[in-house]
Amino acid sequence: AKNIFILGHSMGGSIALQFILKSNLRSHVSGVVLESPALDLNGIISEKAKALPFPITTLLPPIKKMVSKLVNLDWSELDYISKASEIETPILLIHSTNDQTVPVIQSDQFANVIPNLFEYLRLEDAPHAASWNFAQHKVESTIKTFITDVVSKTHSGK
Repeated sequence: AKNIFILGHSMGGSIALQFILKSNLRSHVSGVVLESPALDLNGIISEKAKALPFPITTLLPPIKKMVSKLVNLDWSELDYISKASEIETPILLIHSTNDQTVPVIQSDQFANVIPNLFEYLRLEDAPHAASWNFAQHKVESTIKTFITDVVSKTHSGK
């Protein structure tokens, strides 16, 4: 294949970003479509904890520390907003303000700092990871335009 595109939604967005930041094969990826991406897992967990009863917010730091030790996890590795400047692959970002799982503010922040943002399709009514279900034509046409433009730039040498 000459042009490989990755689509990641929710945690799949994190996996796609991890791939284009760390994989030895990242140069083979022409573009990435992120739909409702989990761009900062630590931020998502902290935000969700605020809505839970008292003990959770108090216990969250030691729980996260324990998880870090058990699975050798560095929480900062799951913050792709802070790594946006390292991303060289063209990105199409799709997210809805009605997402109750991943705060749209994460995509807003990411869109403001990523150098290779092709477009940010910010929708209004779709719940988490359901943009296509609520705006099928807009999502499909935006993805088609993204792929067409990236492929044409690749073939023209730009």
